[in-house]
Amino acid sequence: MAPKLILKYFDKAGAAEPIRWALEKGSLEWEDKRLTREEFGALKPSLPNGQVPVLSIDGFELAQSMAILRYVGKLGGLNPSDDLAAAKCDAIMDCVTDLHINIRPSFMEKDEAKKMEMRADLAANFIPKWLSNMEKQLSSTDGTFFFDKMTVADIMIACRLHPMRNGVLDGIPTTIADSYPSLCAMCDAVVSEPKVAAFLAKHAK
Repeated sequence: MAPKLILKYFDKAGAAEPIRWALEKGSLEWEDKRLTREEFGALKPSLPNGQVPVLSIDGFELAQSMAILRYVGKLGGLNPSDDLAAAKCDAIMDCVTDLHINIRPSFMEKDEAKKMEMRADLAANFIPKWLSNMEKQLSSTDGTFFFDKMTVADIMIACRLHPMRNGVLDGIPTTIADSYPSLCAMCDAVVSEPKVAAFLAKHAK
């Protein structure tokens, strides 16, 4: 019997979004529990590490977004079965974490001018280097995805690249990925996958 899955996070993309896409792509039955700040405050003392996202699995609370994504990937057939390929998949996901770590301070910056200065620096330096490294790895494969089918690595990258290309990150040009055709093609393939596309359409804001 399939486990009862409840994903708890705020009503925004954030750390939970790749997990949501993977749950949809994997055709898993799950509840998208979007917490208000008040609900989170009430739940916080009972949550592992006092943080979200948390995935409730038949009542067991699994914390940490990467652990959750890998678990969901396994349930949904989105992890490579070969041990070396699985390790490569993990390495790609860690690269996406590096991207998040570098961008996150700009989200936390309250001063708008300083925030735009940080974003301009990211757009001129870190992000192009990161995109170039990912493009080299992806273009060395024979297909659209990093492996022989869509995996959680593709989903995680697309989930971070898609907002950049659609103007969600103020100060980051929407054309920033245009020079990286393999990455753009992979991202387009992920977001146009019927289950992912339906989810995005349902939650478009």
